[in-house]
Amino acid sequence: MYYLNLDYHTEYASSVAGSKIFAALGVQDRLSYDSRNVTHCDAGTGYTPAIQASVGRFLLGNGSTTGTFTTDWEDVRVPPDQWKDWTAPTLDGDLP
Repeated sequence: MYYLNLDYHTEYASSVAGSKIFAALGVQDRLSYDSRNVTHCDAGTGYTPAIQASVGRFLLGNGSTTGTFTTDWEDVRVPPDQWKDWTAPTLDGDLP
């Protein structure tokens, strides 16, 4: 059986909304998004840089850059304002 990504519009919108929450917490560089036009469950080599950056930063502690949003779905990059009518606040406090 052959499947494409389940719904790349929804995954993008959810990630953008999540990024606003991470930004409010002051940790926007801890959420990365990478989506590719591949068959379902196919990691492919396109994901390798994002995976290596996350492993490097969060498991190896080497300071790799994370927090990027990447997709090769051209029609998915739309402003998130059509799905939300709120602005994330800046929250006080410290996170580990």
